[in-house]
Amino acid sequence: MGLLVAALLAVGCGPISGRTHIDYVDFIRSGGLDYMAVWGPGRALTDADLGPVQFHVRTMLSGAGKEPSYQPKDGDAAFVPSGTPVYAVQGYAATFRLAAHHDGRLVLYEVSDNPRARTGRALLDIGGKVSTIAMTSTTDGRTVLGRIVEPTQVATLVNLVLDAPVDDQRHGELAGFVSFELRDGTATTQTYYRDVPMLARGILVPRDFAAVMDQLLANGPTPTPIPAAVNLSHRYGLDQAIRVSIKRQDPPMGVLQDPAAVQRFAAALDVDLPTMPAPALPSNYTIVIFEFADHYVSLAYDPPGNTVTVVVPGDNFAVRPTPQFTELVRSAH
Repeated sequence: MGLLVAALLAVGCGPISGRTHIDYVDFIRSGGLDYMAVWGPGRALTDADLGPVQFHVRTMLSGAGKEPSYQPKDGDAAFVPSGTPVYAVQGYAATFRLAAHHDGRLVLYEVSDNPRARTGRALLDIGGKVSTIAMTSTTDGRTVLGRIVEPTQVATLVNLVLDAPVDDQRHGELAGFVSFELRDGTATTQTYYRDVPMLARGILVPRDFAAVMDQLLANGPTPTPIPAAVNLSHRYGLDQAIRVSIKRQDPPMGVLQDPAAVQRFAAALDVDLPTMPAPALPSNYTIVIFEFADHYVSLAYDPPGNTVTVVVPGDNFAVRPTPQFTELVRSAH
């Protein structure tokens, strides 16, 4: 399953002492459906948003020692502890949204795929619930390039999405993120592939929808040039992260939940570093992920090339790491 390893976040798996290390994305599984944690625009959930308990987590897979061949089962979760209740979200079908507490926060999950879905309506329970539609930048997923606010047009566009056919085998080139800003203040954000055209989960939107989204992209502001030197810690607020993950092949490494580790890594990048265009990455690079409550910052470290490339957000530049950063990555275990 694609959920076992995050293609964007993880380098892969590697042997250690005869065992295999697996890096999971934050997901839960229920009713044969996979739900992914949502980080993005919109307000955070509160306990007042919770509906009835749907089930209790059967197994937390992170740290459970499962083999790579293990197929997640209903009730499994990556990081939600075993026995934790998983709730419906008020106002939404449980086949679209669920919520659960872990690591001291309430996390929203949205369905990532549904093999039974034939139209967008089976994937997105947003009919009559959208107030505005925003196109956001691929750089950070939050900078608004344009927004549709007229109620009739919003409703028309939403219906085009809900009635659109689904083909989860299609692929496309990322152009932006479409954020359906909901009346309760939350939002659901879908990747937009202009060349197909398609939204995430294989929703094949019609040309009428795509034309409006393309216009929002065309009207967006010119990206701000990257300065000659960047302090990564200040630019991305790295010292405010809740944890750091190091994902590499040799030796394998997982999540560092010690808050002191966050501060050490942030401090190692708290200096102005000259920038350069993002280089092509080799197959054996190391990913260092700073995870926040509502987003993450992902850095690709290439030891042979001695570069750190900003992968998420997609700022498309690299720097030479400090010796302190290099040593922290090398010695992490």
